Amino acid sequence: PETAREDLALFLKEGPDAPPVQSKFSEMQCMTFEYEAGMCFARRGEHGKALKRLFSMDKHFDEMVEDQFDFHYFNFRKATLQAYVSLHKFEENIRSVNRFYSMAAIAAIRTLLDLDTDRKKPKTPEEIAAAKTSKKKKEEEAHPSKKNVDTDLDGVKLLEEITDPMKEASRLLKTLLKTKATSRLDVHVLAFQVYLRRSKFLLALRELKKIASIAPNSPEVLQFSVALFHAISCSQTPRAAEIDQVLTAERNAFIGKDITQLSAFVEPIFASKKDSVSWITAAAVSLYLVSPAAKDRCIQSLLAVPAAQKPCFDEYRASFE
Repeated sequence: PETAREDLALFLKEGPDAPPVQSKFSEMQCMTFEYEAGMCFARRGEHGKALKRLFSMDKHFDEMVEDQFDFHYFNFRKATLQAYVSLHKFEENIRSVNRFYSMAAIAAIRTLLDLDTDRKKPKTPEEIAAAKTSKKKKEEEAHPSKKNVDTDLDGVKLLEEITDPMKEASRLLKTLLKTKATSRLDVHVLAFQVYLRRSKFLLALRELKKIASIAPNSPEVLQFSVALFHAISCSQTPRAAEIDQVLTAERNAFIGKDITQLSAFVEPIFASKKDSVSWITAAAVSLYLVSPAAKDRCIQSLLAVPAAQKPCFDEYRASFE
């Protein structure tokens, strides 16, 4: 992204009073570059820089709606009622008709999931010391404060403000699920993962049922069913009797009334879907979740997948890890 930024900077104003390149891109709402740069930083694991650019895209759509406020009274006085209604429809669907919103929201939620995972991992003393050194260096290299100029271009302060990544992801999901992106499987997969991490079991169940309706024969249904009902069984939080009744009924629908152990639900998959790397990966992840002692068997099952399926393994390696 650094090389791409330098190339684009050739077309921008230079000089001592010129704002930083990233601020200029944000001001011009150059979402093509912001999205690609955010995705690049996300792949490099630089969550602060990635979220800075993806959140900037989310802010653009808020500004687009706010910019229309001045036209409400003008349209009511000078334009026809049909034009005024069209304005409202435009504002209501602006996040649906523009593909960049769903792209940015999905990428931001994935980055927040990765950030939440990284924060939960135990850190070595060397990693803690390196993080402190990197943070201090970025603060020293920060641009001097100017009026209306963002000085947190690397997202250092932004990461400090995000104390709960899953809460921030839920904010994005709340808006994303109101757009036409609800027909996409990956949106409901992300929603399920966020709600499960927040122990919002009813919301996670809703997303699981959406996934099952969109792709009833997908391995995600197996993996997420086991993950949800395993989390419910491990949860110590008291629940209302009505909620338990709903969860029990749905467990019987997804897992089976006669199956008491989740491992018994997963075991047949290794034989029936032995030639599919996606199904074997989902079964291995699920079995390891409910029975960590079966780790070696899970790995052997993945290695036993036919050679023709091996190129697809990279796609599922992250979920297994």
